Amino acid sequence: MSAIALNPEYVATPRRVTQTTLLELVRAVSEVVSDENEVVATVVDMLESGRARLTGNFRNLPPEIFRAVPNAGN
Repeated sequence: MSAIALNPEYVATPRRVTQTTLLELVRAVSEVVSDENEVVATVVDMLESGRARLTGNFRNLPPEIFRAVPNAGN
């Protein structure tokens, strides 16, 4: 039996999952991004992709509920 050599560019690296509260996640993203629509989009993307997982009060909610349109009522 021969050993198989894998090309490093094709080897999947373990994905890091950040466990955080919604407030901590929004604050962290807001430090880097100033536009609130971009903050919402980034947070939702992180939740949907699995890069972030919520703890606390919002831990069991689906990520799509956070797709809100800021200032929709104004």
